[in-house]
Amino acid sequence: MLETGPVLYGFADDTERLLFRKVTAVKGIGAKTALSLLRSLRVGDFVTAIEKGDVSLLSNVPGIGKKTAERLCFELKGKLDEFLFLPGEETKGGARAPCDISSVVLEALLGLGFTRSEANVGLNRASLRLKDGVADEGLWLQEALRELKRN
Repeated sequence: MLETGPVLYGFADDTERLLFRKVTAVKGIGAKTALSLLRSLRVGDFVTAIEKGDVSLLSNVPGIGKKTAERLCFELKGKLDEFLFLPGEETKGGARAPCDISSVVLEALLGLGFTRSEANVGLNRASLRLKDGVADEGLWLQEALRELKRN
């Protein structure tokens, strides 16, 4: 007989934990499948695949078939905004690479006492409000702080 009880999962950071919760909220996706996704794809690659509807990339993950990949794309598209702009991930940008700007602003936010998860959310929301090509760390920091203040 199988014993049931609490199950513990470990994550590298709050971002992975939050994404795990979003993925397991999709009907038919359990913890094992969600962990397989997190192990196989970087967070930024996963979110980009969802937003672009890249079923073939998702189908390459062990335990994910075409129908499951389609369901993930359908149910999560537009619901992963807080994960779109993560430091170190490739994004569109201007003269200075946004990942350089985001790492500077991330360090500033961490220095101000925000958690990494909060700082990532602030950066993501700032990226949605700022136009492509804005390469001023001061503007990024102001916008991220403004977004964090709203919460």
